[in-house]
Amino acid sequence: MAQPKGQRVLLDILFVLGVAVGIALLHFWVAGPVPSGGDGGNWLALAHEQLGVEVLTPGVTYPPVFTSLLASLLLLLDPVPAVVMASLLARVVAAVAVYLVMRDVDRIVALVIAFVTALMAFQLEAYAWGAYPQILGLAFGLVATHFAVRYAKYLHRRDALLALAAAVATALTHTLVAALLVVVLPIVALHAGWVSGRVRENWRRGLGLMAAIVALVGLYLAVGVVGSEGRAVMNPSELDLREAVNLAFGESSIPWLVTVGIGIASLFHRRWDRDLSIPVSVGAGWFLAGTALFVATGERRSLLVTQVGIALLAASELSRWWRSTEGSRRRSIGLLMLSAAMVGSIAIPGVSKYLQSTDFYRIVDSPEVEALQFLEDSAEMGDTVLASRGRNTIPIGWWVEGIAKLPTISGHDPRFLTFPSEIAEAEQANAFFEGDLGPQGSIEFLDESGVRLLVVDKRGPDAGWMFRADRPTFPVIYDSATLAILKVRSEPQT
Repeated sequence: MAQPKGQRVLLDILFVLGVAVGIALLHFWVAGPVPSGGDGGNWLALAHEQLGVEVLTPGVTYPPVFTSLLASLLLLLDPVPAVVMASLLARVVAAVAVYLVMRDVDRIVALVIAFVTALMAFQLEAYAWGAYPQILGLAFGLVATHFAVRYAKYLHRRDALLALAAAVATALTHTLVAALLVVVLPIVALHAGWVSGRVRENWRRGLGLMAAIVALVGLYLAVGVVGSEGRAVMNPSELDLREAVNLAFGESSIPWLVTVGIGIASLFHRRWDRDLSIPVSVGAGWFLAGTALFVATGERRSLLVTQVGIALLAASELSRWWRSTEGSRRRSIGLLMLSAAMVGSIAIPGVSKYLQSTDFYRIVDSPEVEALQFLEDSAEMGDTVLASRGRNTIPIGWWVEGIAKLPTISGHDPRFLTFPSEIAEAEQANAFFEGDLGPQGSIEFLDESGVRLLVVDKRGPDAGWMFRADRPTFPVIYDSATLAILKVRSEPQT
């Protein structure tokens, strides 16, 4: 029996409130008041740029949606609470997007799968390193494909407008997800046309909408990415299959293999109830596109997409099984137990992985925030900072830009950078702290770069620079257990 509209709306509101509270509590329990990862500082720097504070290397640009959200929050909050709030909003929107895709099947099923996807190990690891725009972009991409399939089935003009709006939001939020959307929609169109339903009757208009979205997003990518100073869209990795499975699924590999098997089985069914045919097509598109991208390039961020796609497929298949057991109490109980076991065996290790990931990616906490606030107060107009690589080579320099709002040459592993200007500066910073420039070359580099302050992370690989006999000697103006700040003079001390 269908639920009354008022009851359905109430369940939707309660879900959104519940997921917001749950995600916030999990964040503050694991991460505390300061987010982990270096990327949060980078997003703050981009937001400062939108507010007219020049801190970034020329040529570093990103799609504007997430940083515009963060810039708006910076008008009301200090940098750290602002980036925490923006990151939580991204995760809430992502969970709501999964809920939306599954909602017409069953709101309880939708609630469960939304929480499961929010607690997947690799989703939480990505959140720990600061992949907030990708999480938000994937949410918009799911919404775009959901409404595109709905339009192909029902020809409601509202669905077409929502699909177009969500596709534009995807392109303006994350480039890699937007590129995947261009691949996902043809897959979704083929799958939706293959399964039963009214898609065949509305084939031309549905294909027309999806083709329009592909053309629109593809044109944006062609103009925006090709003309962005050689920026790379992807960061290929050299993970083999075993490493990839461990990265994506961690301690819950066996339950995930069961989930993947159930999800793949759904791809071979052609007959679906009308409400189930939408999420299974959406899941098929994102799972197949994400998997193909990873196999072709080794881009580990595509595993985020793969996980969400297979979760939607498995949830659709389990829902189909559930409906087939009506009238059989024993089969229903067995299916319920299987579903509960899968949820628990995926979500619980996910939280464990989140704890480990947060500890690994942690680069700033309250003491480091205090040090960077001191740095901001000590700097003069036009000062540039040179920052060493941080703990686990994570760039403390991004947080210098984000909290102290000072232009910074950041040491970092160049393999994880996409802009040529960023890579060049990282290599210069690494060479300085490794002593490759020599005493005189180091002084000339500082002078030519306008560097007036040094930030040395004592937890990172460059901590030994402080004890090098041949380094330039400058006064230490701030010293703590983790960070040292030095003032560069025109003539170093001897």
